[in-house]
Amino acid sequence: MLSVTTNTAALTAQRNLSNNSDSASSSIAKMSSGSRIVKPSDDASSLAISNKLEASIVSLQQAGRNASQGASLLQVANGAYDRIGDMLSRMKVLATQVVNGTLGTTERLYAQQEFDNLRTQITSTAEQTRFGSVSLLNGGGGQFLGGGTTAVAAVTTGSTANLSDLTNGAGGLIAGTNDFFDDTSLTNAATDNSTVNSGFVHGNVSDINVKIAGQAFQVSMKVGNQTFIGRIDATNEDPAGTANGLVTLTSTSNTANSIQMTVANQIGTNFTEDVRSRVENGLRTLMAGAAFTAINTDGSTDNGFTGDISTNTLGVSQNGLTVPVEAGAATAPGTYTFQYVSTGDETATGASGYSTTGDERRGTGFFQLTDGANTYTVDQKNLQIVGTEGSAGSYGIATFDNGLRVYIDLANTAANAFDRGTSSAATFRFDIGQGGGVNLNFQVSDNANDQVSVNFSSATAGALGLDGLSIADESSASTASARLDAAINSVNTAQSNLGAIQSRFEYIQSTISTTVENVTAAKGTFSDVDMAAEMTAFTKSQTLMQASVAMLSQANQMPQQLLRLLS
Repeated sequence: MLSVTTNTAALTAQRNLSNNSDSASSSIAKMSSGSRIVKPSDDASSLAISNKLEASIVSLQQAGRNASQGASLLQVANGAYDRIGDMLSRMKVLATQVVNGTLGTTERLYAQQEFDNLRTQITSTAEQTRFGSVSLLNGGGGQFLGGGTTAVAAVTTGSTANLSDLTNGAGGLIAGTNDFFDDTSLTNAATDNSTVNSGFVHGNVSDINVKIAGQAFQVSMKVGNQTFIGRIDATNEDPAGTANGLVTLTSTSNTANSIQMTVANQIGTNFTEDVRSRVENGLRTLMAGAAFTAINTDGSTDNGFTGDISTNTLGVSQNGLTVPVEAGAATAPGTYTFQYVSTGDETATGASGYSTTGDERRGTGFFQLTDGANTYTVDQKNLQIVGTEGSAGSYGIATFDNGLRVYIDLANTAANAFDRGTSSAATFRFDIGQGGGVNLNFQVSDNANDQVSVNFSSATAGALGLDGLSIADESSASTASARLDAAINSVNTAQSNLGAIQSRFEYIQSTISTTVENVTAAKGTFSDVDMAAEMTAFTKSQTLMQASVAMLSQANQMPQQLLRLLS
C-alpha cells in the first residue's frame, strides 16, 4: 500500500543505518582498545574468564617479585654467615695456636684478647644482620621467663647480687702460693657469700685473666655479658700489711656496674711473671664454676608493674598465662632488670600524667631496662596509653629500643597503679629465653597456600655455644676447639640450607615467568581482538552505513512521488 503518512521503507533504512552505525562504533572501540570485549554484553562468559586470568597473572607477577626479594634476603644472610664463618675459623686457629710449648702465658693472653673480641663481633654481626627492618640472625624474640626471687642476705649492705658459694674453690688454693684471694675476699661478712658490688652484676664467671701492666697487675673477669677490669697496684694492694687492700673491677660496657675484691694475703709490689701467674691461677681456682645472681624482688605489684605471672592480669598471653613483658624480634636473650626512675614528684610545675583529686599520679621520669652491657630508657611522656588513663582497664606500653615491651597498669582503681612521681621500690629481674629463630614466609604463586618458609636460627655467640670459652691454657683451648668445630658445623649447615632455598627461589622465578607467559597467552584468546577480522567487519559496517544513508535518502523521496498522482 502506498501512503504519505507512513514511510515503511524509510523506517527500515533508518533501522539498518542505526544497526550498521552501532557495528562500526563497536569495531572502532575494539580496535582502539585492542580488546574484543569492551562491554559485558560482547561476551559475558569470556569476560569473566578473562578477568580471573588477569587476577592470576598480576598475582603471579607479585609472587615472582616475592621470590626475587626472598633470594636477595637470603644473600644478605649468607654474607653474614660468611663473615661469621671466617671469624670462627680464625678462633679455631687461635685455639690451635696456643697449644704450643713455645708460647708463654703473655702470648696466650694476647691470643685470648683476640679470641674474646672475635666472639663479641660474632654476636654483633648476628644482631646487626637485617633486611630492611627485619632482623635475621639474632634468634627472634624469646619468651618471658620470671627471674625468681633472690633476696638480699641479712648481713649484706650495698650488694646488688649474690655470689655462689666459693667454699669448694677456696679448698683448692695452696697456702702461701696462690691464696692472695679467698672465699672471704668477695664477701663483707664471714657467713655471707654476697659480693659488695654495685649496679647490674649477673651471670657465670669466666675468662679470668691477669697481666702485667707496668708496676701493676691488670685483672679482667667476664660475668655474663660484661667484662670487668681492675688494677692491683701499690696503692690498693696495701704493701704495709696493716689492712687488707681493696681491688675494684669495673664493667667495660657500663661503669655503673662494679665488683669489689678484698686482698686476703699480701701480694707485694714485685709485679713479676711468677707472681702474676700465681695470682691468676688462684683467682681461676677460687672462681671456678662461680656465678653471680642479681638480687630480685618478689614480683609483687610495684608502681604499675606486676612481675608475678601467677597473679598478673595485664600483658600478653604466653602458655596460658598473662605475662607483663613481650620480647620483640630484635630483643636479645638474656637477663634484664626493669624499673621506673622518677625525676620529679606529682606537685612539680609542669608535671604530666593523670590528675584527679586525691590521686594525681603526675610527675616526670623514665623507665629503665638493662642487661648489664646495654641500658635502654623510655621517657614517661612516650608511654603508649591504651584506654583513658585513670579509668578501669587502662594501661600503658613502654617500648624500648631493643624491641622489648613492658605493660604498665594505669587504672585509677588499682592500688598500685603507675605514678609518674614515684620511683619503683626496687628493680625487677627477669629472663628472656632464646628465640626459636626467625621464620619468614614467602607466597610464591597465586595460591595462598603455596608458600616457601625460611627459618633463620640464631647465630649469636651464645647460640653457637661460644660463651664462657677460654684459650688461656692448653686444657681450655682443647675444650674451645671442640666447641668451635660444632659452631662451624652449625654455620655450614645453615648456609647449606639457605643455598638450597635460594636455588629453589631461582627455579620458582623461572617457573613463574613461564607460567605468566602462558597464562597471558591464554587470556589473549578470550579478550584480545582479531584486528584483521575486526577491520573486515568495520569495512563491511562502513559500506552498509553508506548504503543505508543512500537508501534512507531515496526512501524519504518516495512520498513526494505520490503527490504527482494528485496533479
